[in-house]
Amino acid sequence: MKRIEIVLISLLVAFILYFAFYKPNKISIEGNWDIQKIVLDGKQIYPTEVDKYLKFEQPLIINNWSNSILIPGMNEDVSVKYEIKKNSDDSFKIVLSSNEKALNGDFAIKLDTTFITMRNYKVFLKIGSGKTTFQLKKEINIIPKKPEFPRKGQV
Repeated sequence: MKRIEIVLISLLVAFILYFAFYKPNKISIEGNWDIQKIVLDGKQIYPTEVDKYLKFEQPLIINNWSNSILIPGMNEDVSVKYEIKKNSDDSFKIVLSSNEKALNGDFAIKLDTTFITMRNYKVFLKIGSGKTTFQLKKEINIIPKKPEFPRKGQV
């Protein structure tokens, strides 16, 4: 009985240490992204002349659970399956597969983060290959986990 307890405790400690120092080898691009520009085979799909005057914007949705990208705004919504791979030079590429011919193959992926304040920042994502390019943007606001304790004289 004593040996079983020692084995279980050592497995628990190993499990905790593994996840404490585990670094995933992927980047996460999941979420709703604001579309800045979409170019398919050299033809600009978004923004069009009408989109410049209207402020009705649908987000581009990237779902990590099903590894899919939902692109709105074309004749019908286009769904794309993706897989993120790491290159030998520590950069990432995204492999897309879809019914749309321009959305198949290897695409370079670039992430850029701009900090506005300590709790607000913008993330820019560029996915491109040849004549096909996506430029996306997301603003992230981090809300503090607990409110500040009220001080004397503060309303």
